[in-house]
Amino acid sequence: MCMKSDHAVMAFGASSSSSSSSSGTAAKLVDVDTVKQCLKEKDAIVVDVREPDELTAEGAKTIPGAINYPLGPLLRDSAEGNPKHGVKDKKEIVLVCNVGYRSGVAAQQLASFGFPAASLDGGVEAFHAPRAAWLKPQYVVVLETADADRATLALSVATAAQVNGRTTAFALMAKAPLLFRKEGVDSDVCKRYVDINVGEPFKPMAKLVEKFVSSGGTIFACKSCVIHSGLEYSKMDDLVYPGQAPDLVRMTAGAEGSTCFA
Repeated sequence: MCMKSDHAVMAFGASSSSSSSSSGTAAKLVDVDTVKQCLKEKDAIVVDVREPDELTAEGAKTIPGAINYPLGPLLRDSAEGNPKHGVKDKKEIVLVCNVGYRSGVAAQQLASFGFPAASLDGGVEAFHAPRAAWLKPQYVVVLETADADRATLALSVATAAQVNGRTTAFALMAKAPLLFRKEGVDSDVCKRYVDINVGEPFKPMAKLVEKFVSSGGTIFACKSCVIHSGLEYSKMDDLVYPGQAPDLVRMTAGAEGSTCFA
């Protein structure tokens, strides 16, 4: 078994969770999952700070459930301590725009005024992008084999990282996507993960997958590897997200650490 490990913290890594205005007031950056949760909460609000004509332009992307409160009026009203459209009374305010620049400015300013503001990292574009395109895990585990023992060990490491508080991505490369094919999709290479149990002290892979995903972990498969394995995403387990090699490069570069099992 080949297990490679690295630990690299980007010098600008802190900016992935917050940014600061010239006044030193920090404004949080949140991800798409947080925005989706805020849309369900009564004490939270999602505010699109773009101009109205931007939202109605041909091909414009929007977030269903977000209110439109253009940047200028929002900052003016907030500076006076009286933002409208229910913003004033919310415990969490998430601001969005196309790619996150204007919403970042707005979040910094609202935070300096004392409002609980945050900005969607990557903006509306991220909201509509595949999960692998915007996910910023703290730890990445890469599986490059369909071997049952190595796959079990890799998933055990990923689950341990996730359960212990590190947002973790589990990347399926090479022949590893075959482990997560749907029932009825045959392969001479390996069993499906639900049928793998290498024995004590390891838990069955199905139990590991359940714990990993339920605690917030993300499993994604490289598109090229999926195709090379004779699969397509429609033939894979629904819990697997699409991804590409550049997504993995970005994730590992920005993560606190990564481990590869091959």
